[in-house]
Amino acid sequence: EEALELSRNLQDYVAKKYPNKNALAYEIRHHSGQSIRSVIQKDWENPQSPINHFMKLTGAYLEDDQFLKSVIHKTSLHHGLLKSIHNDDYRLRAFRNNFYNENIHKTEENMSFLDELESNIKSIYGLDFTGLDEDQFLALDEKTKKEIKEEKETEGGKDKDNELRKNILYGTLRAAKFMNQNDQK
Repeated sequence: EEALELSRNLQDYVAKKYPNKNALAYEIRHHSGQSIRSVIQKDWENPQSPINHFMKLTGAYLEDDQFLKSVIHKTSLHHGLLKSIHNDDYRLRAFRNNFYNENIHKTEENMSFLDELESNIKSIYGLDFTGLDEDQFLALDEKTKKEIKEEKETEGGKDKDNELRKNILYGTLRAAKFMNQNDQK
């Protein structure tokens, strides 16, 4: 019953608030109670749209759980850097070569995943959220929404557009990890 209520809320109060009422809203909740939620605008016609990258990244089968943990950690840790270099192919490739250079990152399946991730980073950080109102940022967790509201007036406060970009990227990677987890561990 709780799952049905959650899915109804995600549909009615998150996905349907987006322009054209055409978005994928999801929440992954762990046994521990932690959850990650995100919303992604559906744009199937554009092969470089975040929804298409989401489908490829979450559909990828990866042998090594440590690989995804490493990617999630490094991507989250270096969000600010990714934000500043997302539209510079040379710097984005240098980031990849510097931070994903261990043997675990060099298998064919993992390199393919990193290629898709690189395209996803370009796509997400290129999104324009102009015109979205506060209700359309419901995918952000309560703590982040509160911080954005409190820091809105202060210099150097959190930028809700970039927090949403971070949320989409991190949510995509966490969803990929969820889809790849070995339930027998």
